[in-house]
Formats: sequence, C-alpha cells, structure tokens
Amino acid sequence: MGEITSVIQRGSQAVCGAAVPRGRTRGGEFFSLGGLLAPYATTKLALAPWAFAAALLTTLAFWDLLARGGEPDAILLGLAAYELLIGLTKRSPARSA
Repeated sequence: MGEITSVIQRGSQAVCGAAVPRGRTRGGEFFSLGGLLAPYATTKLALAPWAFAAALLTTLAFWDLLARGGEPDAILLGLAAYELLIGLTKRSPARSA
C-alpha cells in the first residue's frame, strides 16, 4: 500500500513541478468544438461552426435512441446547448462599412 502512495506522490510532484503548456484559447475565452472549427470555416455566417458542432453533438446524443431504442444522452445534449451558447455570445470582429 505504501508503494502505491509513493507512486501517486511522485506523479503529483511531477505534474505540479512541470511547466503548464499554453492553450489555443486566448485569455477569457472558453473551449468549444465550434471554436476549433471556426478558423477553417469558409462561410460568412459567424454562428455556422458552433451550429455544426451543436448539430453533431445532438446527433450523437440521439444515436443510441435511433440505433437500439435506448435513451438520449443528456450530457451530449447539454454540450450541444453549451456550443450554441458560446456561438451566440461570441464577440464578432467589427465589420467595416
């Protein structure tokens, strides 16, 4: 038992002492699948990457229901709503007239 706790302690020391890698999001932004898709989107609609991610997550949430008659996945439905919320509240760059 003492051997397991020493391995855990060494692992936590290695993680705490390591440099934290920089993320892809700028300060104050939230992670979302739509945010990962946005740089590659070639549409003029600002909400399109987040709507696509929400549609994909909704499809995955109901996949078990459609395939085997199971129940929809509430977590994936919540993530789909989260994607839409991030897309709707995202600041869009100022347009020049």
